[in-house]
Amino acid sequence: MTAKRRTLSESVIKQFVQNPDSVAASEEILAEVNAEASQQVSTDSKDEKEIGYSDESVSSLASEVIAQFQVAEKEATVRFTVDLAQSKHKKFGVIAKQLNTNMSSLARTLIEKFIAEVEQHKLL
Repeated sequence: MTAKRRTLSESVIKQFVQNPDSVAASEEILAEVNAEASQQVSTDSKDEKEIGYSDESVSSLASEVIAQFQVAEKEATVRFTVDLAQSKHKKFGVIAKQLNTNMSSLARTLIEKFIAEVEQHKLL
């Protein structure tokens, strides 16, 4: 027996393709998945038993997975240059490579964590 494949609205798909990190797209996808799961009434409970999950577990799983990949709403970015000693630049690049990321992503993460810690502990 084949499970029915859920489809998303074209506007949500288009929004996700244009900006996969968009919280709005993720929230709309989550809302659609949850709405379909709550609206769908199983007429054949045998299918659920054979597959081993119900619509509730599917929407719960989808919610967890989507929530894990959600990021804050995209904000405009500003480019700035940092002068760094060549040896530090090389070490930073090696660390980024070991973490399977690039230096820009690693620098952004470090800056975000630093700002959060300063704000949390009211250091400034």
